[in-house]
Amino acid sequence: MEGVLKVTPKRLGSRMIRLIDVGSPEYALAFETLLRNLECAETEEILRRIIRSFPRSAKAVDWGAGAGRNTRMLCEWFDTMYAVEPSSTLRAALAKAAPKATIIAGSIQRTTLPDQVDLGLISHVYYHIPDHEWGGLTVRCASYLTEQGILVVVLKHPDSGCNRMLEAFGAPRFDLFTLMDTLRNHPEYTLQFQTAPRKITTTCFEDTMTIARFMLSDRSPTSFSRLPSEQEFENYVRKHFWDDKENRGGWNCAEVFAFIKRNPSLSHRRSA
Repeated sequence: MEGVLKVTPKRLGSRMIRLIDVGSPEYALAFETLLRNLECAETEEILRRIIRSFPRSAKAVDWGAGAGRNTRMLCEWFDTMYAVEPSSTLRAALAKAAPKATIIAGSIQRTTLPDQVDLGLISHVYYHIPDHEWGGLTVRCASYLTEQGILVVVLKHPDSGCNRMLEAFGAPRFDLFTLMDTLRNHPEYTLQFQTAPRKITTTCFEDTMTIARFMLSDRSPTSFSRLPSEQEFENYVRKHFWDDKENRGGWNCAEVFAFIKRNPSLSHRRSA
């Protein structure tokens, strides 16, 4: 219509938020910033208790091993350790972090392990996999378990500050509890959950913004009903994650652990 000014985000001075490309150098730097400001003691203790329940002769796999942070810890105990990672860049870092591990170039979706394993770990990998595929992939990975084996899947709690931020901007929360929908149709496995408290604590606003942007970037741009502007994003971080008076920030980033095992009451059917 003539005479009507068309208002665009640019004219409003409202620049859309810049998300970080997964796998980029910036993403790796943001992840390092997260690790510097993240409490991990209880998470590591849960994993170490599980690890020590197996003999050193047991076999383990780290699905989606990344740069090898968890793989290195697993290698301290297990004599046979597989690490599955599709990224060639991350595999180079993985080889340095966990030289004892047998590194397999591949994805969770397609990799075939050479052996059954006593412990499988999928730690914070499902952010990079469509939610509707989690159940099937969990069952696939569980199929490699020995009779006494356990698959551990770890993800942030759906009620964490990170997930609340996603929902505030119109993207779905990450919810590991949805595994129940798939596993109830697979009675050959049992499923249990455990939650663990964890907190992000920052001492500068720049780090707070970097970590919050990193968390938003775990969802693709198409996952948001409306991407926020940079100003809206900063306003949210200042309101929910940063305290100007105290000059510090942080938020709840609790985790959910899912433990999948073979159902002993059905093990005789499998071996029959």
